[in-house]
Amino acid sequence: MGLRRHAARPAADRAYSSSIAADLDGAPVFLATSAFNLRYDQERWPKIVFADVKDYQKRV
Repeated sequence: MGLRRHAARPAADRAYSSSIAADLDGAPVFLATSAFNLRYDQERWPKIVFADVKDYQKRV
């Protein structure tokens, strides 16, 4: 899951440091251990946008 920048991101990065990696472009990626954990973390961090596909055509 790709993660977009938000003020809450640094806290989430610290909380899940072993579950966040960088893709080939250096963008952060969240590696959930299960679909349940992904949904749980999306609810826990509502201000962070989780994206399942990286859109190269859009400017953020």
